[in-house]
Amino acid sequence: MGDERTRDMLIVDAFDDLSPNESCGARGVTHDLVGTRWVLVRLAGQAVVLGKDDREPSIALQTASPRVVGFDGCNRLMGDYRIDGDRIEFSQMATPLMACPDMRVAEGLAEAMAVTVRWQVSGAHLELFDAAGTVQARFESRNL
Repeated sequence: MGDERTRDMLIVDAFDDLSPNESCGARGVTHDLVGTRWVLVRLAGQAVVLGKDDREPSIALQTASPRVVGFDGCNRLMGDYRIDGDRIEFSQMATPLMACPDMRVAEGLAEAMAVTVRWQVSGAHLELFDAAGTVQARFESRNL
């Protein structure tokens, strides 16, 4: 009689999409909207792909005051935020006026935050939505 062994296998029936720079989240990281560093992974439905020496664009909503701080891929950013349930509004956003070779992410993030009206945290991800319900930006949580 032969040696009977079984092996578990995964067979993929359908493949929808790849999400570069996204994971299921790091262990031990909080996923609260406020007090978490959120790294930008998708902008207007497109993956944010970083170069070898690029810093991660990110935002953090501070707990001590309603201030948002971060990095837009080119410059520091700062401003105010107001939360009411799942509604959020960013205002008085400012960045230094330093030009970078590629401003697409910085400009896209500024536009996304300007039109954001609602937020949702799902697992290790934060999504910002416009008034039509379209995801404008998707972030992944990281330790501060």
